[in-house]
Amino acid sequence: TLRLLGEHGFLWDSDLLNYDLPYILEVGGHKIVEVPACMSTYDKHFLYLPSPRGSARELFEIWTDEFDVLYEESAVVPKLMTLSCHPFLIARPAQLAMLEAFLEKALSRPGVWTATCSQIAYWWMDLCNR
Repeated sequence: TLRLLGEHGFLWDSDLLNYDLPYILEVGGHKIVEVPACMSTYDKHFLYLPSPRGSARELFEIWTDEFDVLYEESAVVPKLMTLSCHPFLIARPAQLAMLEAFLEKALSRPGVWTATCSQIAYWWMDLCNR
């Protein structure tokens, strides 16, 4: 799969769960930025499959706990928190209210940047090429 992504000009992938920061993979002569995913911030695994494991309120607590630790650690070294949200889940009223509350809380902290995976990949590639 990574070889095909590289051959077709994709800049990033987000399938691996093995690190806290992006990193560059060299596959078949192509560079791809891996933006690591995180199961604890993946809405589908908590709200949907194989069956719901909790409420939007509980997911808010998980995301907030994760964010608080990463934010504290970011005083020493950069950190990345990826949220994987699926419209058929997160767009439900309670889940959407939870997402809005979480983003409001996170963005109230100095130095927090929200970005798409593409923006993160361009930023990381630029940082690594300096």
